[in-house]
Amino acid sequence: MDTYQNINAIVGENRIGEAISVLDGILKTDPEDSRALFERGKLFWRLGERHKAMGDYSAAASLGNTAAQMALDHAVDIDDFYNRDLYNP
Repeated sequence: MDTYQNINAIVGENRIGEAISVLDGILKTDPEDSRALFERGKLFWRLGERHKAMGDYSAAASLGNTAAQMALDHAVDIDDFYNRDLYNP
């Protein structure tokens, strides 16, 4: 079983903090591992830590990870959402 399968198993058991720690270890060894950045970004997003998620997505996208670029674009769209009806009653 490879590292990312192990991470997915940990996440499947809802041990998100532990999965982030494993990804942190990978990134200490290789700070330019775009997959680890993307996967950690997804976990941060799941925890509601959008700023950290977007930082990881951005870093992974700058390394050529197209999935991370799509996730970043989606996150920016959500962050930029403005509903005039909610703010102008």
